Amino acid sequence: MMPLTAAQLAQLEANQAAVDAATTKQAIFINSLVADPVVTPSGLLFGMYVQDEPGSMAAINSRLPALGNPKVAFVHNFASYTDAKDLSNLSWITGGAKNDGVPNLLISTGMIVPFGQSAAVKSTFASIGQNLTNAGYSAPKVRIGIEMNGGFAWSAKPNPTAWKADFMVASTALKSTCPGALVDLNVAIGNGWDWTAADPGPAYVDTYGVDIYPQSWSVATNNLPTNSQAVWNGLLNAPYDGLNAMVAHAAKQGRPLTSAEASCIFRTDTHGTGDDALFVQNLNTFATTYLEWICLFCTDQNSDGQSDLTDGKFPNALAAFKALTW
Repeated sequence: MMPLTAAQLAQLEANQAAVDAATTKQAIFINSLVADPVVTPSGLLFGMYVQDEPGSMAAINSRLPALGNPKVAFVHNFASYTDAKDLSNLSWITGGAKNDGVPNLLISTGMIVPFGQSAAVKSTFASIGQNLTNAGYSAPKVRIGIEMNGGFAWSAKPNPTAWKADFMVASTALKSTCPGALVDLNVAIGNGWDWTAADPGPAYVDTYGVDIYPQSWSVATNNLPTNSQAVWNGLLNAPYDGLNAMVAHAAKQGRPLTSAEASCIFRTDTHGTGDDALFVQNLNTFATTYLEWICLFCTDQNSDGQSDLTDGKFPNALAAFKALTW
């Protein structure tokens, strides 16, 4: 065998370094994920929600230097929840999101309750789609019935069949007036319920989503990151709605996986991990490997806790976030 040249040796070392990096990246997942995504993300899309100035690109831009200036691909905001008139009233969009420089939108909605009001569902979501089209957004993301396995009034738990039927009407109506809209079906981790009975499937769902916060009721937290890895393992392995399960379900349906809400959290009941740099690192590894898009959820105004990384309460998590590529 001929001796290797310096260039060949350098290439071998680079190849081995790449293998070592990949191995290290996967080692963060204590248990192997049960499936690879069918749609491999070509590059993670990053978005933000800022509750004190929702929908404002200016409010987001003011926070970007502290976060390391990640490229913002979309801005997240909420329609009203269950009142049909308010649900479709997106005047704040037509009032200037494009002029404010918002590149694309993620809109989160509830659902009309009680279920079964198909005419109201159809007209409401057709109106949402028309508002988005009129505002110049041809491919917005729309999260219908946020955290459908949770405790909101529109939860699918009491009647998954009725929920599924209304979701199908809503998705169809939305796309009738905004054909490029991407419909997201979204869950919260840790509800212990097999939500897949309410899943209408890929004919009506473009992406499957999971909200990701470091919180636990089985691991000691007290708003401290002491047991961060154990909490992360719980997020991975929760039945039905954990990260492993969601990767597997999205792969089965042939759809990408997303996260419309993700951040550290100081919970009012102390079940969060607070200023948690390890969570940020774990989240980044998971997101850049398995997610199509992720939204950093910046708010201190939710009743369950504070999660704005830029508010001064998360110095370690913020430093970790800034050091990573999103």
